[in-house]
Amino acid sequence: MDGFRIYCLFVTGMCVVFCATLAGHSVSTEEPPPPVGLTLHAKVVNVVDGDTFDVEVTHRLRVRLICCRAPETRTRDDEEKQRGLAAAAHLSDLIHGEQVILYIPAGTDLGDSFSFVRVLAHAWHDEKSVAREMIRSGHATEEAQ
Repeated sequence: MDGFRIYCLFVTGMCVVFCATLAGHSVSTEEPPPPVGLTLHAKVVNVVDGDTFDVEVTHRLRVRLICCRAPETRTRDDEEKQRGLAAAAHLSDLIHGEQVILYIPAGTDLGDSFSFVRVLAHAWHDEKSVAREMIRSGHATEEAQ
């Protein structure tokens, strides 16, 4: 993906984020809700593995969950691959086709938040942290920020 397309994606996303922030949201949950700031609602359209998925805003955007690490699905290690496929299946059961709230932490250098052409973000679904649900299920481990 060339730099101009990434820039257009970013600008489009920021417009959606700004509108979503103005609209606000209320969440009552055991998990703290995403803070006001860079948040947006998006539909999950594809699960890549246990800690990465694609959402549709106005364009497809790949999201890597912050704070959790799932086994890889693309590896030569058969044991890790099986655990990775199980993690991806669990994440798919949790969020595929669902609306999520994405949050890029305040103070994040947005240039640094994009790695491997994906955005690093927290995600909430059904008033729960997706990363925490993956960790609780045993399909991911906690990753320091």
